[in-house]
Amino acid sequence: TDPDPGNGPPNRLFVPQGMCGKVIHWGHTGRFAIHPGVGRTVALLLRTFWWPTLYQDVKSYVSACHICAQQKGDNRTPAGLLNPLPTPS
Repeated sequence: TDPDPGNGPPNRLFVPQGMCGKVIHWGHTGRFAIHPGVGRTVALLLRTFWWPTLYQDVKSYVSACHICAQQKGDNRTPAGLLNPLPTPS
């Protein structure tokens, strides 16, 4: 069951559980959003919408986004320079 919509922040639309995925999809892949990360997607949605698990739902959605995974840069430290091995005598 959905929580009481009156318990949310003022001037924001309460989103029922069944509609959260569509709202997140709009906020993450919309025409002007262009696959922002978790923080920017949450900030965009919080301008207008509210539901209790918004942050967790957005985090889960963005981590499962295939386009974001393909475009994300490598987090690993670059490999060091190669050093030649001494020639055996």
